[in-house]
Amino acid sequence: MKKLTIFVSLALASCTTFPQVETVARPTTVIETSSKQKVLDKLAELCDRGGLQIDKTEAGSITCSQEAPMAAQVLLGTKYGTNVRTRTQFNVFSITKGKIKIAPRSWAENQTAFGQTNATELDTAGMRQYMQQILDQAKLEIEKK
Repeated sequence: MKKLTIFVSLALASCTTFPQVETVARPTTVIETSSKQKVLDKLAELCDRGGLQIDKTEAGSITCSQEAPMAAQVLLGTKYGTNVRTRTQFNVFSITKGKIKIAPRSWAENQTAFGQTNATELDTAGMRQYMQQILDQAKLEIEKK
């Protein structure tokens, strides 16, 4: 009887439908402009407008960061380490004449008491959607001019 109950339970569970989680591809965008510097400047402006700190700018990328939310501090932080920061790097490169592609990546990072840097990739659907919104805003503001 016990085996029959388990079998029926499994059979019924397999009939249940669960809501589909929307799969979000890696965020990227292509902007119609020939100036990588114009794109980098706009990304810096959007980071600043969003309250992010601009950590590093290079010829083909910009890195922005902010202190991570309390939940991330609890999950990823260490007792004697630095506070956890979320960092986003926007890589900007030319793909064809007059078209620039932006491909971001995000991670959470902190430093232990002994100087070791711990980094955890932030590759969730929610983070992908957030980054895609930033890219869409950059595209809108650059191409409207």
